[in-house]
Amino acid sequence: MTEEPEKLGGGGGPPVVKPPEMTPLSVRELGPLEKLAFRLAVVLLALIAVTLFATIFDWMWHAPRAPDLCGASTDQLQAMIRSYKELNDLAMERAARMFEMIVIKALLPVLATVIAFLLGTRTRS
Repeated sequence: MTEEPEKLGGGGGPPVVKPPEMTPLSVRELGPLEKLAFRLAVVLLALIAVTLFATIFDWMWHAPRAPDLCGASTDQLQAMIRSYKELNDLAMERAARMFEMIVIKALLPVLATVIAFLLGTRTRS
């Protein structure tokens, strides 16, 4: 006895196949060391988010304002645009360097290690 698949709209459409029942995953309580690692991962993610927002704010604070180009000669326009680009590049470089030093070189390696520990302990048990 096989069951016929249900049809949409009274049999005129393609058969509707129901997905198989999902088997429940075994869930166990985290150990004290795993709980500590999980909390450390959450704290590191929060620090990365705060650093990201602080870097963006720092860049916005130090970014130069657009120059007023009205009534300037061609030579003055070129000089103003050149200096604006240089100042903007300096502000962007400062923010990128700060983000790289704090997040990329300090926080992400520690976060990757903590996550690897958590995933390693989950696969061993």
